[in-house]
Amino acid sequence: MFILGILAICQILFFPGLIFKSICKPDGQFFYQVSVVVGISMLFNATLIYPMVLLHIYTRAIFLVLIAIEFVALLWLNRGLLRVSLQTVGDGLKSYAKNQLLALYQIFSSGSFSSFTRSLRSILIGLLIILSLSLIYWFFRKIPNNIGSVFNVWDAVVSWNHWAQVWALNQVPEVYLTYPQLLPLNLSITYLLTGNNDISLFAKAIMPIFALLTVLMVFEMGLKEKRYGLFAAVIFIYLLYKKYLGEIIADGYADVPVAFFALTALIPYLSDEKLIGNKKTCF
Repeated sequence: MFILGILAICQILFFPGLIFKSICKPDGQFFYQVSVVVGISMLFNATLIYPMVLLHIYTRAIFLVLIAIEFVALLWLNRGLLRVSLQTVGDGLKSYAKNQLLALYQIFSSGSFSSFTRSLRSILIGLLIILSLSLIYWFFRKIPNNIGSVFNVWDAVVSWNHWAQVWALNQVPEVYLTYPQLLPLNLSITYLLTGNNDISLFAKAIMPIFALLTVLMVFEMGLKEKRYGLFAAVIFIYLLYKKYLGEIIADGYADVPVAFFALTALIPYLSDEKLIGNKKTCF
């Protein structure tokens, strides 16, 4: 069951998105591309599961066959990676680290200021970077701290997670008003593959990832655009999440995933305001 739970998490977050990435090759920095993979995977799963439930074919056997097809497709699309040496991987990581350090240096050295102003500015930027990195680590710690826990906040238990459990039973849940079902549809994969609606640790394990990727994208954009104000934005996001969401960050509410999807969709435009007018560009 543990292996099937891990397989479900990989399907929710990675497999469909990695196929998309292999075919379309979207532009962007590392954490933005990870976010695209996660977003596309969840959109694909929700689009696939809904009609499967309507046709009453949302079963573990059929879904495992679909995952197997995806896995074979991934191996075929990325067969060239089998010939990549560790030296090439190491060179790529070294180049990435060098580019990030260069971006940091350019942030500190940009502008024409007096020596005193430059020193004061460098101290301020340094403090912003250190504080934002420490807060990113705070978001990261939510992931290991969340492993093994269960949903315990009201709406997560009686709404979002409950709907996921109903979807896993090959049934359409009775949803009050018009709550979107992308999150429950994806969470249902964990219950479907494990065959147990009483074990929610796999479904809950993915929840802190959305907040972490959100702040990582903002910090990464700060490096790319060489705008230290975006490091301050990480602090602002932390304060908003801490005050208004609290424990919901790692629970089954859809608020944080919605913010994650919104930012992922906006990143290309924030990086290039002419993007929408360029009909030849998708990402």
